[in-house]
Amino acid sequence: MKHFGKFFSLAALTVVLFIGSAQAAQPDTLVIAPAADVITLNPLKAADSYSNYAIHLLYDPPFINGADLKPQGQLVTKVEMEDDKTFVLTIRDDVKFHDGFPLTAEDVKFTYDFIRDKNNGHRFSRNFDLVDSIEVVSPYVVKFVTSEPYSPLLSYLTLCIAPKHIAEKDKDALDSNPIGSGPYKFVEWKPQEALSLTANENWWVEGEPKIKNVLLRPIAEPTTRLAALETGGIDVADNVPPAQVKGLGAKGLKIIDTPTNGYNLVAFNESKKPFDDKRVREALTLAINRAEITDFVWYGLNKLLNSPIIPNSWAYEPNVKNYGQDVERAKQLLKDAGYPDGFEFEFYCEADENVRKYVEIVQQQWAQVGVKSKIVTKEWGAFFTDITSGKYDVCAWQWVGQHDPDAATYRMFHTNNLAPEGYNWVFYKNDRVNEILFKARTVSDIEERAALYREAQRIVTDDFVYLYLGEYKKFLAAAPRVNNFTYSPYCLLRNITKTTISD
Repeated sequence: MKHFGKFFSLAALTVVLFIGSAQAAQPDTLVIAPAADVITLNPLKAADSYSNYAIHLLYDPPFINGADLKPQGQLVTKVEMEDDKTFVLTIRDDVKFHDGFPLTAEDVKFTYDFIRDKNNGHRFSRNFDLVDSIEVVSPYVVKFVTSEPYSPLLSYLTLCIAPKHIAEKDKDALDSNPIGSGPYKFVEWKPQEALSLTANENWWVEGEPKIKNVLLRPIAEPTTRLAALETGGIDVADNVPPAQVKGLGAKGLKIIDTPTNGYNLVAFNESKKPFDDKRVREALTLAINRAEITDFVWYGLNKLLNSPIIPNSWAYEPNVKNYGQDVERAKQLLKDAGYPDGFEFEFYCEADENVRKYVEIVQQQWAQVGVKSKIVTKEWGAFFTDITSGKYDVCAWQWVGQHDPDAATYRMFHTNNLAPEGYNWVFYKNDRVNEILFKARTVSDIEERAALYREAQRIVTDDFVYLYLGEYKKFLAAAPRVNNFTYSPYCLLRNITKTTISD
């Protein structure tokens, strides 16, 4: 089996180099290799990071969230508050879709009305539960009216705007033939092979984008992805394993380090036995050595986390309990819960090298307390579908999406967000947490909000909802000819409009 694996990687590499080297050698084309392909090119449907790699290049959002975790205007040029429940947004008047139609307040209203309509099944619809209405005031002014003061609203207006004149007639029209207003225009998409984009010469940012063509070529296997980078088959490699960071830098490749924006975790499906029993979840947490796993998997580059809000947030609670390994206590809890001999289940994980690495260690350490798990690895699209529909026992993945703390808490723990419509994929239910998280999004005082989020963190940590491991910090690597390439955990590849290629 080892020899077969090596043969497969070399064969895949040969294909990548053959079809990619010509493009990568061109001075006007940037070839990026994501770890997975997009699922959809429709901004009305995209809810995963890899789809949004492309969405943020093809379309424009009202805001993006900056490195300081605060919303920054893109289409929006001015925000006025008529009162604490009325947000009046002025948008640019010089933006056109790629087919020449102007982008107006009608498009903004259409997009966010579609997303917040529960009948459309968008996973971010719950972010707009408190939005009562969206009104077009004038061609370039739109008003959001909420039922309560809603502090996180602007941080959620980062979803890209769809053209009403197309999507209103056919909501599926943009799935594979996108017409956006963004810095790049669609050329061609061959699923699992390549997505080709070309510069929008009429984009509203003067002098950008600087590179004429962008090619997104998914390469799932990390070794193949990095080999393609080293041999010139691609310009940028996504998801560099921490073990490779130092070595690639020594070879003259550029390492792009990104801010912490999430965490690596193990999730227990509380709609299934025995994971509905807190004692079982606690036992599985105490059975493993989280600090040891974090150091081993991420080579000291990623810190161990203990709660759902990252340390650089103003709402972070530093005093949640740091659960260490206690095998004997874990065995006793399993016995108390009625499982003295343990039990068996399926352990889902996405096809990411680091995730698979820590999943295998967790599996081994659980076996020490009699708990046996069968690892089920799936590529991103299939994994995302199964997890978001609750079709798993236990799963492991990398969660990103930290800006306002509401995104890391209300979306993940409130019962209004239960799967399959929302992001509470673990089916966690706690009335006190519901109360805290609703109140936290409706008060404006940041200290009061922070106190509420700190309480919520203590509760969900004590309920063992998730098993937290290392922080999520993405590393990318770029060829020497690539200049000023940045990756944002908030707007993904959008900043490549400033990237250049040396001769």
